[in-house]
Amino acid sequence: MYIQYLPEHDLRGIIAAMAQQRNAPRLYLKVPVEFEVLPAREMKVTPEMANVFESVTPASDGSGLPRKGRIYDISSTGAFIVSAQELPPVLSRVFLKFDLPGHAHVQAVGWVLWRRNARVKTEEKMLERGFGVLFEYIPLETRIHIERLIAMDRAAQEMEEML
Repeated sequence: MYIQYLPEHDLRGIIAAMAQQRNAPRLYLKVPVEFEVLPAREMKVTPEMANVFESVTPASDGSGLPRKGRIYDISSTGAFIVSAQELPPVLSRVFLKFDLPGHAHVQAVGWVLWRRNARVKTEEKMLERGFGVLFEYIPLETRIHIERLIAMDRAAQEMEEML
């Protein structure tokens, strides 16, 4: 199994991946998701590295408390999750469990890169309260399945436009 990890000590990599995520095609749906903030892991470094090493320490407020929400949109690189329950802190790592059409029992780990603490109405639409996750780990077959769902959705939209 291929696993893609985003090193937790690479903040520039997280920011670059977040910029890339914004350009990723999305599938808009509303599927249930369970999520949980993961506890921060202590990173041990050797004494000679202690003076020169820096890393991101994930926020872990509320870790270990299972919560529920809905995935409103998903791409192969991340998702937007809406929840009425307490939102995870920015820069926390979360464990996610959800099903996709045709692909059940997905488990993923991601970084919370932003959150919207309340619903807000813009000129165009109502934006829901929730948070954006960048996937650190999601099985390759799930990434491929998401890309297929997005391609099928685009094809269906093109067909509708033609009719």
